[in-house]
Amino acid sequence: MAHQEIELYHRPPLPNTRCECSIFNVSSVLENDHRMSYKPQLVSIGAYHHGRGDHLKMMEEHKQRYLRNLLRRAGVTEASLRGQVDVLKEKEIRDRYWCPFNNINRDDFVKMVVVDGCFVIEFFKIHGGVVKYSADDPLFSILSIKYLLLRDLMLAENQLPLNFLDFLYDKTKAREGSEASSSFVNWF
Repeated sequence: MAHQEIELYHRPPLPNTRCECSIFNVSSVLENDHRMSYKPQLVSIGAYHHGRGDHLKMMEEHKQRYLRNLLRRAGVTEASLRGQVDVLKEKEIRDRYWCPFNNINRDDFVKMVVVDGCFVIEFFKIHGGVVKYSADDPLFSILSIKYLLLRDLMLAENQLPLNFLDFLYDKTKAREGSEASSSFVNWF
């Protein structure tokens, strides 16, 4: 235990020294005790677990399907939505992570956060009854999958900045105006 305590006090300073950071790594001390409690089982959201493990890659097809459905209803293309995520917004998103993921180039990073963010929005619209789901949608027709997804979406490292989700929500509201809230944050 003494070694673990020392490790906590001698961690390097946060790469992002401003107080904008809101998505942190789970401490290795906590992770060592309960590794699976902090790792997504079905879906990776954001940069920490992106592309890690075959068990997470199978959800990429569902993310794309949810993205297409959301954008079709909104009358928005993925390219135009990605284009609206300018350099400043991309930097703001990176600044929210403890690790800025400079190893991921701008295009790949923007694509990842747009796809993941649209998936989260569409998932919660379906879960909240705003959008009807198809009876053959495995994410909702198999109850255990839905609950595993909800669990994964609550993990500390499996997040996107809330202000970015709010931005995407605003840009992808259906043309019919059927969404009741003007903000993703207020929708919760």
